Amino acid sequence: MTKVKLNKAATRYVDDVVEMIEETVILGSPDHLRLRSDLEAEISQRLGESPTSEQIERELGCVADWAKNFVDASDLPKATYSSNYVQRKSKTKLFGVPLVHVAFGSKNNRIQTARGIIAIGNTAFGVIALGGMARGIIAIGGFSMGLISFGGFSLGLLLALGGFALAPFAFGGFAIGVLSVGGFALGYYATGGFAAGHTAIGGMVYAIEGLGGEIHVQSVLDKSHWLNRFIEYQTHSSFYTVVNFFVVLFVVMLLAVQGIAYFWAKKKPC
Repeated sequence: MTKVKLNKAATRYVDDVVEMIEETVILGSPDHLRLRSDLEAEISQRLGESPTSEQIERELGCVADWAKNFVDASDLPKATYSSNYVQRKSKTKLFGVPLVHVAFGSKNNRIQTARGIIAIGNTAFGVIALGGMARGIIAIGGFSMGLISFGGFSLGLLLALGGFALAPFAFGGFAIGVLSVGGFALGYYATGGFAAGHTAIGGMVYAIEGLGGEIHVQSVLDKSHWLNRFIEYQTHSSFYTVVNFFVVLFVVMLLAVQGIAYFWAKKKPC
């Protein structure tokens, strides 16, 4: 079968129709290829190989209508979904990747993964990823991995903030890094309730040089050291008040973004 060559507008229409159909029925590889081929051939026969988006929708109908007509006439097995399943991708793409992809819930008993420049879902992978499990340049989630990472369990190539944080600059309940700040801190420079490292300050300290309540060190750290001045600044300023405010604000905004993304995904475009 000769493959039809279509322009970008027609190819996008075919991609969107096939993707929407796959949301409803289970397409095997032969069904997938046949559907694409038939739709490409129909567009080519009726409109030529270089139609505009407006011409395609005027002649064939919008993506949702075409997909619905196909599904209604098909005897292919229907896909199964969890009660909270939603998925939507923005039409705008960068380098072939959706600008925004939102995916919550499971399809055919498989958790869906959001993949986009901005990815939001139970599992998310993107430049900015937000989800229960998030991976990205900026990752935010229960379990997050990224260049800059925020989460309950947070791994960062540069910065991590979370209940457990592992990164060169780590801030958290349990923090491990070159510079670590936390209730339990391990790092070359460490400060916390329990702090261990080369240079450490805290309630209980194990270090080469350190300063604090109960110290186990080779030498006592000079109080003029920048790490001690950093701690004193936090202690004698509104530092923690400001940090707590922004943490609460961040969590509220995070929940709001997830809610907006969920309802945006439920509203399917024509």
